[in-house]
Amino acid sequence: MIKEITDTIEKAYKPPREHIVVVIKKNLPENVGIGGILLSDRRRT
Repeated sequence: MIKEITDTIEKAYKPPREHIVVVIKKNLPENVGIGGILLSDRRRT
């Protein structure tokens, strides 16, 4: 997945490959909200 993301950024924006940093961070649904609603609450409905 990291390679595909890097390839896409490189193709779209043309930065030097070694300047591309990809960070994948997993967040708990209790810590993420969309449109003012926690993901954990959205899943209940």
